[in-house]
Amino acid sequence: MNVIVTGARDDPNGILGLDLWDKPWFHGELNRAGAEYLLQKDGDFLVRTSANSPGQFILDGMEQGKHRHILLINDGVVRTVSNVFPSVSALINYHYSTGLPISTQESTVYLSNPISK
Repeated sequence: MNVIVTGARDDPNGILGLDLWDKPWFHGELNRAGAEYLLQKDGDFLVRTSANSPGQFILDGMEQGKHRHILLINDGVVRTVSNVFPSVSALINYHYSTGLPISTQESTVYLSNPISK
């Protein structure tokens, strides 16, 4: 399952980010090294803003003892091979509650343990 995000890019937080600020697993401006420091065991995950791409989000997870980073391009909706989500929060809630992984060509991440800020 690939994560693809499509839509408009004029708002730095965008439609996808409107409901993220109150989520305990959303860390806002956290760099990659900081995210990796917080992820300790398989299933740990958090979401942060991208330092290199304003308005974009990164899903960071730990799987098979390795840090995984999935870019969620802030374009309006989040699409996987079989689902469309109206927001990053909806994507996270779905995969967290069902136990289904988020997969890309490079990695697979299970969302078992949200890392709170």
